[in-house]
Amino acid sequence: MPGIGIGIGIGFHRPTPPKVKFDLLENGLDFVNEALHAINATSNHKRLKYSIIHLCSGIELIFKEILIKKDWKLIFNDPAEAKEELLQTGNFDSVTFNQAINRLENKCKVTIDQDDKKVLSELRKKRNRIEHFKMDETVSAIKSMCSDVLNFLIPFIDQNIDTNKVSQISKKYIDNLPSELSKFSVYVTKRNQRIKSSSEKKLSKGLTVIKCPRCFQKEFFIDEHLKCLFCNYTSTPESIVLEYNKVFDSNNIISKKCESCNSPTIIPIEDKTVCISCRKIFVTAAASGEKSQ
Repeated sequence: MPGIGIGIGIGFHRPTPPKVKFDLLENGLDFVNEALHAINATSNHKRLKYSIIHLCSGIELIFKEILIKKDWKLIFNDPAEAKEELLQTGNFDSVTFNQAINRLENKCKVTIDQDDKKVLSELRKKRNRIEHFKMDETVSAIKSMCSDVLNFLIPFIDQNIDTNKVSQISKKYIDNLPSELSKFSVYVTKRNQRIKSSSEKKLSKGLTVIKCPRCFQKEFFIDEHLKCLFCNYTSTPESIVLEYNKVFDSNNIISKKCESCNSPTIIPIEDKTVCISCRKIFVTAAASGEKSQ
């Protein structure tokens, strides 16, 4: 019929097609996140295959993030052939895993010790076998290796990625890592072994220790560093107290002010309270009726 269709589409805007979009660091952290989900899927051991694949891919992308911040040409297999238009499209041969490690050390002054290099090399070999041949590994061996890799990766991120300069998506991934890692029992055991001497040294000094609101391990020491030995979480005293109270003491979201320094950074610990700003300890009235410092 004549006239049918006239005017259709006037003022009509097609919706923007949905996208899956990550920047370089977000992409790497997403792979690490997926690896942890695979590891913690205890009812499905078959998914452990993806923990190796995703962990290896995630680490490689995180390495490239550090390289590109130093000089974007460093992520090209041959930096002499690097072109900005190729970088934008991603249509180029990128740096290999081993090249990335060498350039991190030689160009970015990043330190990776020999034991960690061996672990990364083993991860790479297993990933290649899985992708190009077959898989024949015990569950315990896979989890042990992934634990060793993560024990390298978490401090590596802490030391080489400035979380104040990353996207909100990357920051969310980094902030969520401790809680996911706390579900990985093999990692928890190995991580506690690795930090044991540092923890004992701080305890011998009589420092107060609390549960970390991120990883839930009792390895957050109240000292000048205000940093969890287990997951490396740190922040301002005010932010730490706010998060601590939200996680462990929902009835005390707003912290009381310290009687000594007047900062709103008091945390209750059993029969005491401690100010994480000035690090003074107060015995509650219920315990002794007296205040002690």
